Amino acid sequence: RQVFEAVKHLHEKNLMHGDLKMPNIVRFRIDNQLRLIDFDASARIVPMGREEESIAGAKFSSAILPPEMIERIEPGDVEAFKKYWKVENDNDLDKKVAPKIYKDQGIEK
Repeated sequence: RQVFEAVKHLHEKNLMHGDLKMPNIVRFRIDNQLRLIDFDASARIVPMGREEESIAGAKFSSAILPPEMIERIEPGDVEAFKKYWKVENDNDLDKKVAPKIYKDQGIEK
């Protein structure tokens, strides 16, 4: 219910989260309430018929694709995704996702 209320609040402000998934929902210990995080893909909602264009687009992170996107993936795209996540990122992925404290102190994992 808390997540729906948060999304409703955003929509009432003409905003959308853009990357709503379980890893972007956290519970705060202070008040035991759920919160939405990671607003990198958020966008303003533009009502239909307005001259302005919405800048809303799809964002996929951490190799998570929503089910509706999986239905549209062509066989060649699957191989491209595999290559990207295996070959292109294997060497640098640890460095990209390492906690900032390690990077700041020059500690290699």
